[in-house]
Parts: sequence; C-alpha cells; structure tokens
Amino acid sequence: MPASPMHSSLRFLGMSGAAGVAKRVLVEQANSIVQRHSLGSMNFWDYVGADVAHRMGYKGDGWHSFVTERGAEKCPPKFALTNGWGYASAGAALGTTHPDILRAMFDRTHARVPEKEWRSAYVAGLDIGPEQPQTSYAEAEATENKNFMEFCQQFRLDLYAILKD
Repeated sequence: MPASPMHSSLRFLGMSGAAGVAKRVLVEQANSIVQRHSLGSMNFWDYVGADVAHRMGYKGDGWHSFVTERGAEKCPPKFALTNGWGYASAGAALGTTHPDILRAMFDRTHARVPEKEWRSAYVAGLDIGPEQPQTSYAEAEATENKNFMEFCQQFRLDLYAILKD
C-alpha cells in the first residue's frame, strides 16, 4: 500500500522519533500558520513575504512595504538555508493537514495574468519569458512526486523501497 501524504511528508523532511511525534509537530505547525496568516486570500509569495517580514521583526506597513524597503538586501546564507527548510516544512504541514488551503494558494499563485499585462511586463524587461507557463496543480504534483522518487532512488533506497509500492 502506498505511503500516506503525511508519512511521505515526514520522510521528506527527515523527521523521525517516537510514534506520533512528527505528526503532532506538523499539525501544530499548520495550526500556527493558519492562525497567524490570512491564507484564504494569500498566494505563496504573499505568505513567504509576510512570514519573512514577521521573522525579521519588520514593523512597517505590510510585507509589500518590507520588500520595497529591504528587497535589494541579500539574506545571509544561514538565514536562507534555515528558511528554505522552514518553508518546505510549512508546505508539508499545510499540504498534509489542510490540502484545500494549500491547493487554493497554489491556484492563486499560478492564476493567469491578463495577456496584455504579461506582455507589457516582458517587454519592459522582466525576465519572465514571452509566454505564461501553463502549470496545473496536477502537473506540478506529478513533477514533484517524480523528482522526489528519483531523489530517493538515487540517495535513499530505503525510502524508495517503501514509497514505490
């Protein structure tokens, strides 16, 4: 029988320990995220921006102002590494406990932009390509699953054996 989404997420994050501990951690993390942010209107970039502004103690007028004021600053490597793992963990927590919320955030993140607006941004020099990518949730999920399984097959045969069934 295939592993449940919760178990796959826990393995991906390298979590282990007594039975139920990792699950409790993800549930607590997801509940904290849901309480702290208005996820019903956010896309992934809104969430990350608001969260980084919060973590850095920004007290200005919203995360968009934070990006305007400090967006050109480089993050220290340790901050980037820690936060990269943190957002992978947050995604796993939300995806396994609130898949409807994560799916809606994905849909808002990948919503089509009016063609005229896209073209104008591209012509102005934004490095986005002349055509909008067509990424459905199903395509993204299939790609991520394939990439994860390839990683496990190459670097974690113990997990691959469990997940491939």
